[in-house]
Amino acid sequence: MLPVNWNIGSALPLHYSDVLRFVTAIALIRQSRWAVAIAYYWGLTLNIQAIVTPHPSMLVAPSVGFFLYWVLHIAVLVAPLVLVWGVGFRSKWRDFWRTYVLAIVWAILIMPMNALLGTNYGFVNHPPDGASLIDWLGPWPIYVVWMAVIAGILWAVMTWPWTLQQRSGRSARSSGAAQP
Repeated sequence: MLPVNWNIGSALPLHYSDVLRFVTAIALIRQSRWAVAIAYYWGLTLNIQAIVTPHPSMLVAPSVGFFLYWVLHIAVLVAPLVLVWGVGFRSKWRDFWRTYVLAIVWAILIMPMNALLGTNYGFVNHPPDGASLIDWLGPWPIYVVWMAVIAGILWAVMTWPWTLQQRSGRSARSSGAAQP
């Protein structure tokens, strides 16, 4: 946390999980639909990648960075669960598309910035250091395409049950209204 330890490759809040922390705070405080949707999709998928395969430096003796890494990643994992099962957020297809397009646009914007700064935010310019789930997806840039495809499929699966529930609720209301 001291200026002497500052590193452009890790200090800027440009990883998906870094952005997710700010967005999740907005989701919890304001419950804005866009923020809740991002917290839901990114928090329950992209964030889990960081928990399952953390950067090797997050597996060493505890430090402030170690503590913050784990607390914040767990917090943005728990928050969407609270928003869905506690507050009652139900995802719709427009939430899926808005969040998916935002994730793709973020990757497209961050790639040239990474190239310019020599960084790897979002892990879109090369795989992260250490073992990662990304290692199973092939070399760059193929793995970036696979990440987009897998995220799209996972997020569609996360959306589908809620849309079925909404549809069945409308069907029950409309059939109930027709009866005396």
